[in-house]
Amino acid sequence: MSINFKYIHLLVPIMLGLHVVNAQSALNPNDPVITYNSAAPPATPQYNKITKWVRTVTMAYNTDSYKCYIYKNMAFRLKFPKTYVPGINDGKKYPIFLFFAGVGEKGTIYNNEKQLTWGGQLWASRVDNGQFDGYLLYPQSQGGYWGPNDYDNLKEVVDSIVSSCKGDPDRLVLNGLSGGGWGTWEFTFRYPQLVAAFLPMSAMTLAYGDSINIFKYTPLWLFQGGLDGSPAPYTTNQVAARIVAAGGNFKLTTYPKDGHNTWTDAWNEPDFTPFMLRANRLNPYPLFHATTFCPGQSITIGIAPRFQQYEWQKNGVTISITTADSLVVTSPGSYRVRGKLPNGWTGWSPTPLVISYKPSSPAPIVTTSPALASNVLPAPDGSTTVTMQVPTGMIQYEWRRAGSNTVLSSTNTYTTSVAGGYLARVTAPNYCIGAYSDTFKVINATGLNGPAAISNLTVSSVTSTSISLSWTKSSTQVYSEKYFEIYRGTQTGGPYTLVGKTGTNVLTFTNSGLIGNTSYFYKVRPVNDYAAGPVSAEVRGTTAPYGPAVSTSKWFMNFMLNNHVSAPWNNISGATTTNLKDSAGHATNVSLTFSDTWWAAGTEGPVTGNNSGIYPDSVMAEYLYFGSLSGFFTGAPAMHGRISGLEAYKTYTVKFYSGSKWWAPQPDNGSTQYTINGITQSLYVQNNTSHLAIFQNVATDATGQINFTLSIPSGGQVGYLNAMEVDPGSSGNHPPVITDISNQTLNAGTTLSIPVTAIDPDGDPITYSTVNLPSFVTLVQSGGKTSLSVAPPAGTSGTFSNIRVIARDSHNAADTTTFSITVNIPATSNGSYKLFLNFKLNNTAPAPWNNLSTGTASGLKNDQGQTTTVGLRFDESWWAAGIEGAVTGNNSGVYPDVVLAEYLYFGALPGFFTGAPVMHGHLTGLSSNTTYTIKFLSDSKWWAPQPDNGSTQFTINGISKTLKAQNNTSTTADFTNLTANANGEIAFTLSIPTGSQVGYLNAMEIDAVSNVQTLQQTTVMAANIPDHSPALTSDNNPAGSIQTAIYPNPFTDNLIIDMTLLHSAPVMAIEISDLNGKRVYTEIRRDVPAGKNLVRINTYNSISIPGIYLLKITTSTGETRSVKLVKVN
Repeated sequence: MSINFKYIHLLVPIMLGLHVVNAQSALNPNDPVITYNSAAPPATPQYNKITKWVRTVTMAYNTDSYKCYIYKNMAFRLKFPKTYVPGINDGKKYPIFLFFAGVGEKGTIYNNEKQLTWGGQLWASRVDNGQFDGYLLYPQSQGGYWGPNDYDNLKEVVDSIVSSCKGDPDRLVLNGLSGGGWGTWEFTFRYPQLVAAFLPMSAMTLAYGDSINIFKYTPLWLFQGGLDGSPAPYTTNQVAARIVAAGGNFKLTTYPKDGHNTWTDAWNEPDFTPFMLRANRLNPYPLFHATTFCPGQSITIGIAPRFQQYEWQKNGVTISITTADSLVVTSPGSYRVRGKLPNGWTGWSPTPLVISYKPSSPAPIVTTSPALASNVLPAPDGSTTVTMQVPTGMIQYEWRRAGSNTVLSSTNTYTTSVAGGYLARVTAPNYCIGAYSDTFKVINATGLNGPAAISNLTVSSVTSTSISLSWTKSSTQVYSEKYFEIYRGTQTGGPYTLVGKTGTNVLTFTNSGLIGNTSYFYKVRPVNDYAAGPVSAEVRGTTAPYGPAVSTSKWFMNFMLNNHVSAPWNNISGATTTNLKDSAGHATNVSLTFSDTWWAAGTEGPVTGNNSGIYPDSVMAEYLYFGSLSGFFTGAPAMHGRISGLEAYKTYTVKFYSGSKWWAPQPDNGSTQYTINGITQSLYVQNNTSHLAIFQNVATDATGQINFTLSIPSGGQVGYLNAMEVDPGSSGNHPPVITDISNQTLNAGTTLSIPVTAIDPDGDPITYSTVNLPSFVTLVQSGGKTSLSVAPPAGTSGTFSNIRVIARDSHNAADTTTFSITVNIPATSNGSYKLFLNFKLNNTAPAPWNNLSTGTASGLKNDQGQTTTVGLRFDESWWAAGIEGAVTGNNSGVYPDVVLAEYLYFGALPGFFTGAPVMHGHLTGLSSNTTYTIKFLSDSKWWAPQPDNGSTQFTINGISKTLKAQNNTSTTADFTNLTANANGEIAFTLSIPTGSQVGYLNAMEIDAVSNVQTLQQTTVMAANIPDHSPALTSDNNPAGSIQTAIYPNPFTDNLIIDMTLLHSAPVMAIEISDLNGKRVYTEIRRDVPAGKNLVRINTYNSISIPGIYLLKITTSTGETRSVKLVKVN
């Protein structure tokens, strides 16, 4: 029988006149743990009653926190929640973690401990440290396998925990390994209505795929070893594919290097415990995780089957009472459900499922395909049609002609010869169909109101690769041109090709990329949105001849282990090879050198079998390799090579070839990466026989060298180099020379401008680029000057290395300067700081902002980039964020636009959502020695609330302040002079004033000011007190020294300070430091009266290591005293 805890409070008091928590129970956290004694075995327990039982000590660790019980001949261990208190009706309910051990952990009913072998100690610690405040239920299998009787018995044990020990019936989570993983599956199949989530490990059979409808709405996290043979990854992947295809609430984690033992890695997943804590059997799940849809579409939501009935509500109103476990949703809203069991209805979903509409797709931009094509038909190139296109990758396309509802095309292109206006709209992924594009006009070239003809088309200049044209337009034309279309032919009279367009009043055009000493023929046509003007007369231009021919000799290098390849190949078998032969067989001064000590070659290169690859098979078959592969080798992570002895200031083409079919790297041989002059290319290596990485126009330096780097892209393991080829190019160019930039240092929150200068010996124009530029550095080019603007925001720290600035001329010759930037945290001495909290959906604000997307946070960073002890916690499980914050457009608001734009929201808005009416927050980890100012920002321009976004109310210590949220970009609600409570917390409340609907929180600012900084700087007076006597002042104490006695000294935890003040002290600081000067205890006392005072302090949570410490007392009136303390155990 499934027991619903909520209804126990209603039924049992009526029937029995008492609360369940006061009922007799066989389960008690104070039960003793009895070790089995074969000489005096326990009495045979009553079969159908939970009875206290025994264990045989099997574990090396102490398992006494797991209490021992037996029920229907099934022994089990139970650990109670950390905060569970029996006999008190405190309203708490605790999740239940039910673990099924594997076959190897079977034992007799008298063992009752082997089931704790895996995970018992780990999960006990997670309960003890509060990470999982719930029950741990570990049954013992006698035969090793689990069956229906076990599941029925465990269901009744769980019922007992729910009915008598505050167990939460809605939060039963199953976990099991190996054979226990099968138990996890099969318990879920038998009692799906009881299970909030299940996490089987190393357990799968193909038959489970036939039961998907039983568990598809229940959260499932499955763990698989990549090297496991039972179940094999293939088996798990087959079932996983079926679950995904059914839209199940499912995720799979595979550990490639694990065999059958996945459990340790699984339990160490950061989200394992949070996944369990989030689970609730009443929270609806949308198939395929779909919570947004478009009008006319639907989403199916549901919970587990086998409740007797289901009552569904939308926005708090019942819409269906049915026996079906699912609901087809066709309109937005907040959906929740409850289920009926034999003992009555459950509660409602604690976290309703909010379904909303997707946004509309942005209107697409229509262009032509190809991009350079005329839309004025017919065109001089013979075109009578034009193909229009919108971006690919959309889900749906719809083309229409303006004024018509007929769909012309459902692809990303449409071709037409008919003049008129055309529009397109699309459905982008995760969007609904959007608005139509701007009208794209296809124009009749012979229409009315076209531009006038041009005149004086002439060739104004030529080079060996370009021809420049110029012309004039009519000064009296009535209808101006929109474009000039330039057409080119290779013979007089055509045919012609459209090679360019210029805008209105642009009367010149340069056609580049031409062949030297060749004639070309041009015409120009003016066009506008009404028609085309007359096509101009043809003009002929001839490119200049090329310069002197260059050498055609090449260098070929193969990297070998065994194969000696014949000429023209140079066989490379070591880090340095000199006097390379060129393709003509001549020995040259060219050398190849690697600066790395690593050298290793292999023979697993791919071959074609018939020398049909990019190079001969004998070349491709062997390679140089580097990187590392666990269990095989650990080599150089990158290789740094140099080709020397080439002609200075000459350009070359450098080609790299890499290929491998080696079986060891998994899943394959990945890619190898090549870098020259800051430009990087990569080749996919696996079975590559046809592709090269080619670097063209690589200029040598003044010494005739070319440097290159071989590396491995992220995710790869091994790099390869089978062959290289160096082909000569042109000569005569001299590369630019860049001025070196030295290493730079600055503080976060400050700025720096670094000049960037270079000269080119040939007077060629210089372009600049960068590599590894930090996000806070910008390359600025203005007014003919170039610089780097460095502006690390507050909170940035560290050294940013290998920053490169590259100066490159028009021949692709380059020079590089490399440097680093070190950003320091500004020194602070007063302990004051600020914290900035951004409540976000999508946008991540830069430092010093802490970006929060959940209701809890810890280790917040301050404006100095330091991680603090401060955290944030909301009591409510509700969390929803939006993007309708008003912004200024220029970051002129109280906070940056990226912060203003998004917010946490709560409250209720009919037809949209029903959330928490109030949010109770806590700032945690605060110091008792600090005064805080807390600022809240509420800002929204959301259109849905009417008549506007109203106000949000903030309350601290009974004081409430209200902010008008509508378009608020400038005002915060500020609370000053706040101090933390004894738990180091400041509590606050977010609420909604009468008349408003929705509350908003975009940002919080916490300004912390140390109270210690108000004390005057005083000189420490150290007393030489024997280690084992009270510390007393003498009659000759210096002026301003406090008369003090400390006892006991030596001390363990508690200290009493007997002191006499000459003056009353508004503020008095008590500090204890170790001999290294590290402060280990601090306390502030206020309004301490003059005369004799007894001060009691407890150091239990502050000082644990025995030794000598220094106690210092300082008042704001200038009195001080330092005393030596001895800490003992």
